[in-house]
This record gives sequence, structure tokens and C-alpha cells, in this order.
Amino acid sequence: DVRKERDDRCDDSKAGDPEALADLEGKANSSNMYMIQAIQIIGEFFPERRYVPAITKQLKPSLSSEIMQPACETLARIGDPAAIPSLLEVLPRKGVVFYDTAAAQSVPQALEALTGQSFGDDRGRWEAWWQTTGKKQFEKAKKEIP
Repeated sequence: DVRKERDDRCDDSKAGDPEALADLEGKANSSNMYMIQAIQIIGEFFPERRYVPAITKQLKPSLSSEIMQPACETLARIGDPAAIPSLLEVLPRKGVVFYDTAAAQSVPQALEALTGQSFGDDRGRWEAWWQTTGKKQFEKAKKEIP
């Protein structure tokens, strides 16, 4: 179990040790179960910006809610606007169902947490906001985050 491994490898003296977490992330690539658990561990214990690229790389419209929900929750908890473009890419498209309903709902929830905007699953409104306002805010936020 990944949580037990996390506890064994990341005792209080090693909490946040990149090598211990890199091992978990490596296992995540080989199995959905490990991926889900690794994302949950990162969200619960290590919500750090350095994990955003690894998590956003996993986002795909075909993901089930088992993976999409913890990924979106973790990205929202981390709070890094760098996740916004990837989340916009996996928003549901009108007339096309890419993943289950629970997974589809987790994407706009993460976007709302990261942006303060509330467009639900309306991809058109999200894209319009991104082009007119969001992208500028994103660039400004990138410069301000150490």
C-alpha cells in the first residue's frame, strides 16, 4: 500500500523528502491505483507547486472520476495557477462526453477554486474568460509566485 510506504519512507525526519516522493510518483506511472494514492498523498501531505506538472500531465478527458477527482482536488489545494491551462483543456465539450459525470464536475470545481470565477462546465465562457482576462492574470501570478 502506497500510504504505508509513504509512512515508512517519509517519517518526520524525512517529511517532504523529494527522493521518497519521487519513488511514489514512479510507482504511480505503472498503475492507476498507485497514481490515485500518490496524488492523494501529495494533496494531503505535500501540496507543493513542484508537483503541478506531474499531476497536470496525467489529466486526460478520458479519465474516470477515480483519478480525475483527486487530481483536481489536489491541484485546487496546491493553488498554483499553472494548472489552469491544463484544466481548461480537459473541460467537457458540448455534445461530446469524454468521461463520467463526477469527473466532469471536478474540473470546473478546481478551476473555480483556482480562479475565483464561476462558469460551471460552460467551456465557452471559460475560454472567453481565459482569452480576455485569465491569461493576463495567470502571467502576473507566475511572476509573483516565488
